[in-house]
Amino acid sequence: PTNKKELKQLLGMANYLARFVPNYSDILFPLTSMLSNKVTFVWEAPQEEAFQKLKKILSSDPVLMIFDTGKETIVTTDASLYGLGATISKSKLVEEDR
Repeated sequence: PTNKKELKQLLGMANYLARFVPNYSDILFPLTSMLSNKVTFVWEAPQEEAFQKLKKILSSDPVLMIFDTGKETIVTTDASLYGLGATISKSKLVEEDR
């Protein structure tokens, strides 16, 4: 992200998956703290580190897993003038499925 608007868009997408990320708010604090109107948008090492951690977490187990065709599939989509997104998820995951 290069400004607060882009950061809000990123965090909006990431918030959808927050329930799957342990310590989500702690990890993203350097980013979320920049959304305040009292703070100037400055991308420094703490923000870059939080951004890289977020990318790593969202693309690794257990947030993402091998697709199981034997379970109910949920497809969620969203679009705007600026972008689009989609997720494929499974309903009612149990611990032994991870």
